[in-house]
Amino acid sequence: MTGTAEAPVARSRNSRGVAFGASTGETGARAIAGPESASRTMAIGGENGRMGSFRKNVRVASSLEEENAARGSEFPPPEAGALLGYLWRMRAVFADCHVGRRPDDEGPFLAALDQAAGRGATAISLLGDIFHFFIAHPKFETGAIRRFLASVDRLAARGVPVTYVEGNRDFFLRRSYVEHHFREVCDEETFDLGGRRFLLTHGDRLNEADIPYRFWRALSKNPLARAALSFIPKEAGNRLVWKTEARLYRSNFKHKTRLPVEMIRRFAERRFAQGFDTLLLGHFHKAWTEDIGKGRVEILPAFVDECRWMEIGDDGSTSLVSLTA
Repeated sequence: MTGTAEAPVARSRNSRGVAFGASTGETGARAIAGPESASRTMAIGGENGRMGSFRKNVRVASSLEEENAARGSEFPPPEAGALLGYLWRMRAVFADCHVGRRPDDEGPFLAALDQAAGRGATAISLLGDIFHFFIAHPKFETGAIRRFLASVDRLAARGVPVTYVEGNRDFFLRRSYVEHHFREVCDEETFDLGGRRFLLTHGDRLNEADIPYRFWRALSKNPLARAALSFIPKEAGNRLVWKTEARLYRSNFKHKTRLPVEMIRRFAERRFAQGFDTLLLGHFHKAWTEDIGKGRVEILPAFVDECRWMEIGDDGSTSLVSLTA
């Protein structure tokens, strides 16, 4: 379990640890655990909370070894990440990495993907806005995008498929030349873990009051805009993208200065009524959590700001993990 000990972890209340979230008097959300609280939580909840899964998966690993021995074949010693995968299976979720704001700035994100796989991730979900702009057309491919896709392919070869949930800065990934790299490209991802049903979506369309943003989103993501990519020169396309970014920023910043809590609650209540237990969002860049009835909403911190991501254990618990040097 040394991989877990190396990375600071702040566990949510689901995992019998400290709940995390942006401190605010308006919402009653709980504060993010600091470094000391995180280490205490890991020590208290990390091992005890995972012992059931630990014993279960050790039995699985042992049975695999016995099965191979019975067939007369050697059971190869697994690498550290693979062994951790036997002991603690989990899913990693990244949000708002915004790669491409500066040249060649993808290093920390790609390192974090590899670290998550080494910690035992059996699947990775990308919760949108992984690039500052991701236009899925060969004309707009950058070196960072090529290196990212190569990393996704290596993860798939290790048995760690990647799902891409599109955000407001992702354009035309579905039915594009990049789609085959991912397990799925979608607006929403759902899965069950630990008896809980999870729903993942970026979160940019929750705020119905942000009319300018919704207008620009519809304008920039329609079939005509997609078809125009083949005819627009790359330089003109880039200028259009940055002008659109400036307009979106002015509109979106106004609506991000205060978290649209009531809209989030209404959206969550509708989805919880459909049978979901946990709603995971990105987009708003600050970690925040709230229990609504029997369900739970969690907003992930922006990786670009904090170099943290979420891990979901096979018991349904959630935790935030930091990139190690």
